[in-house]
Amino acid sequence: MQDSNIPEQKQFHVKTQQFAVDEFGNQLPVSVDENGEFIEKNAFFFQFNKGTYPAVRKLLLDYPLAGNIFLFMVENMDNTNALMISFQAMGEIFGRTRQCLSKAIKHLKAHNFLDVLKSGNSNVYCLNANIVWHRSRDNIKFAKFKANVYLTYNEQMSKEKKLKKVFSKALK
Repeated sequence: MQDSNIPEQKQFHVKTQQFAVDEFGNQLPVSVDENGEFIEKNAFFFQFNKGTYPAVRKLLLDYPLAGNIFLFMVENMDNTNALMISFQAMGEIFGRTRQCLSKAIKHLKAHNFLDVLKSGNSNVYCLNANIVWHRSRDNIKFAKFKANVYLTYNEQMSKEKKLKKVFSKALK
C-alpha cells in the first residue's frame, strides 16, 4: 500500500555509451535492449583505401611530422572526416613551432591528404575521404559538414583567464 502523500517517483533514462571488451582488449560499443541484454554494435574503425595507402606509407617515410599530424587527425576526426584544432594545440602535442607545423600542413594539403577550410579565424581540417574514411562508404558524400574541436588544457585555461578578465572589467 502506497502512502498518498508521497509523490510518485519518475524514472529518467540517460543515454550513455557502454562498452564490451573483446578477447584482445578492444572496446566494442554495445547497446542494451528492452530485456537488459547487450547488443554489440560495429566496432570503431577507420577505412583506408588500399589504392591510396602506399601514399600514406610514403608520407610517413618522407615527411614523418606531416605523417604523424595526418594520423593524429585520423585518430581524432569526427564521423565526417573533419577536425578543428589550433596551431597552439598542435604545438603542445608535437613539440614543434607554428612555422614547422604550418609547413607540414601545407605539404598535406599540396599532396591531397586534406583540405583546410576557414571558420572565422579557425582552421577546419577535412581529411581526404578517398584515403581514409570513418563510416560506411555510402555516407562518404557528407565528408565536410561538421567538425570535432580539439582544445588542450592550456588553451582552455587561457580562455578561462580571458573570460575572468572580461567579467572583472564588467563588474568594475
